[in-house]
Amino acid sequence: MKREQTVRLKSGDKAQFIYTELRQEIVEGRLPPGARLIEEKLAARYGVSRTPIREALTLLEADGLIILQRNRGGVVRKYDKKEIYDIYDLRLLIEGYAARRAAQRITDADLIVLKGLLSEAEEVLDRAGRGWMPWNDGLRRLVENNVQFHRLIARAGANAFLEGLWERYTFLPFVYRTLQVYGEEGLKTSLRQHRMLIEAFVARDPDMAESIMRTHLYTGRHAILNAMSASPLSESQPTQEAEHDSTHSKL
Repeated sequence: MKREQTVRLKSGDKAQFIYTELRQEIVEGRLPPGARLIEEKLAARYGVSRTPIREALTLLEADGLIILQRNRGGVVRKYDKKEIYDIYDLRLLIEGYAARRAAQRITDADLIVLKGLLSEAEEVLDRAGRGWMPWNDGLRRLVENNVQFHRLIARAGANAFLEGLWERYTFLPFVYRTLQVYGEEGLKTSLRQHRMLIEAFVARDPDMAESIMRTHLYTGRHAILNAMSASPLSESQPTQEAEHDSTHSKL
């Protein structure tokens, strides 16, 4: 049965809603590199005029996620190895510094949340590894958990500009894909590094926290670049369009 829900929003709110949905689809790989975002089809999908669609696409372009095509919509951007390497260089600076600041400023309440997120992630990985839940479901939960973990570290540094930089350079398709290519053992290593980060925060050791975070990101960069050698994000992929999906809300 088709699920449609009418939501009355102002034009700007509609654009923000559409932007948020499309951004998530791009980040999670449901709209892969090279996928076409056609204004007419998106307008039909969301039951809106082209104006909020164009506004949403402009926001996606500002995020570096798509390339706009005049009067045609946009195409999900492809990243080559150098771009990914360079973006991870930025993440090393941003998140290394965020971890250093967090070690100096993090609250006991934030530490409790981080420990809870780690316990939850370990449980999900254990259940998925034993086949007690579908692997893809477990991976999706681990990705969400990982985002919350790293966002809290960025926020704990008590610098809104730093947190804004983190938001921009973390929600990218290849960052999501990093956890996909880790495999079970790689994910276990990632969670061990999360535990080490918490220990550095508890010890209020900024040097240790920064070093562990940088090692954590080096591991991720190595994994995604190796995966690209096998199946590059920069290579041509079958063109996919953002088709109408009846499970999405009409606005």
